[in-house]
Amino acid sequence: MAIDGVGIIDSDCAHDVYNPIMEMYHLGQSIESIRNNMDAFKPNFIYSQLEHEIFITTYALAMWEIGGLTNEQLEKVKCIVSKGVSKLWNEIDKNEQADRQKILNKFLKKIE
Repeated sequence: MAIDGVGIIDSDCAHDVYNPIMEMYHLGQSIESIRNNMDAFKPNFIYSQLEHEIFITTYALAMWEIGGLTNEQLEKVKCIVSKGVSKLWNEIDKNEQADRQKILNKFLKKIE
């Protein structure tokens, strides 16, 4: 998995989550149908704490953008933000964990 930065959609995994949601939405699928497809798709993405974090935040962003963010998804983002982002970010760069936390703090304010 390539990670290009700390933004919500700055990794291959994030693109693999975000792009199908937007494609389904632009093809006219209902939000419920999109949600059902992504819930079935989720196990393919969750191998580590880092990937879990990326999946949850990217999924929340896409659903927020199309008007389908649920309270459950919002609570999952809140949980990630309150616990603190994965320490694995520091394996990419020593400042990445702090930078990612700042990004997610702003993201949470945006979607609340």
